[in-house]
Amino acid sequence: MGLFAWRGGWYAVRDELPVALLAGLLLYAVNVGRVTVTDTGVSFHTAGTRLDPDAVVPSALVREVRVGPAPEGWPAPRRRGGWWPGRTRVAVRHTAGDGEEAFTLWARDPEAFAEALGAPLTR
Repeated sequence: MGLFAWRGGWYAVRDELPVALLAGLLLYAVNVGRVTVTDTGVSFHTAGTRLDPDAVVPSALVREVRVGPAPEGWPAPRRRGGWWPGRTRVAVRHTAGDGEEAFTLWARDPEAFAEALGAPLTR
């Protein structure tokens, strides 16, 4: 926007502002709530903003992965992300510093997700 202000003045900024705001909102919506599975674990943050170490669950601490909602007897799960077409709900139980925790998310391929975490998939 600064370039438009410098080159074209206030009128150029006013003309391009709606496009810039929509592009910014679209970029924000696409990057929020990202789940990344690596060899070391699962992380819940936007790439490049690794500020919160609690947003990473090491794969060595994952105990069980289930298709569907978390069953009775599990800790109350934290919801990670929302439904997208072609995705299946998956519940993950893991060890945390103060006991066990769980979270649910929507995965495209639950079998591959569980395999990447190195945990058995139960239905």
